[in-house]
Amino acid sequence: MANAIYWKYGCHFHEEETGSEVNIKTDGNKLVFCAWRGDGERVLRKLINILETLPVGTPPKIIFDNLGVRQQVMSHPESMLVIDKKIHIPLLFTSEVELLDYEWDLLIYYYVGCAYNDGQPSLTQVSKILIGKANNGEIPQKAGRIPSKLSEMLSKLHEDIFSHIIVPKGDKLLDSPKKGWAGTDSKLSPYGQRAWEETKLYLEFVNRSTSWIPSQVIRNNNRTKKKN
Repeated sequence: MANAIYWKYGCHFHEEETGSEVNIKTDGNKLVFCAWRGDGERVLRKLINILETLPVGTPPKIIFDNLGVRQQVMSHPESMLVIDKKIHIPLLFTSEVELLDYEWDLLIYYYVGCAYNDGQPSLTQVSKILIGKANNGEIPQKAGRIPSKLSEMLSKLHEDIFSHIIVPKGDKLLDSPKKGWAGTDSKLSPYGQRAWEETKLYLEFVNRSTSWIPSQVIRNNNRTKKKN
């Protein structure tokens, strides 16, 4: 095991011996294991063996799903959980970078995508929305950034993460009719939208809040606002 990524309720790591990617996360009093690539079943068997040797009062219940992604759930008999849906493993976990180093940037990109999906017409207006929501306590204070910083952040996420797993290097996260992102009309490109969806999935997977209160649309020309 190398370069494990930890968060409050779980971890992700690459298991070198089997060449597998492994996620471990808690769900109440249950422990869920997911493995894919390489010999995932072998590494799951190893984890089960570890569980079965733990000195616990109530032996764990081991359950496999039957839809292709194998899982094990450890729970007390009176609250046994049967998984019956195939899990979509976030593509971001296939990135070669340390995702914890980009934790804030990914969260902010999620907010940027939320604002664009509300209908904001430019990165300048998106920035104003984020600053306002940060000042109102709707999102973390650190998420309010000026447009130039947002454009730099988008470029870095594209170069370091998304261009390797989602967005082709010749494409961008934003579509804009003019050169430069800040201050011009723009929207999420199809690839940017997919990157946003995968970012949302990743944040939910690691139990980060993805709450978002829909924003009013700010138009560039007359500065008028209209409700969604």
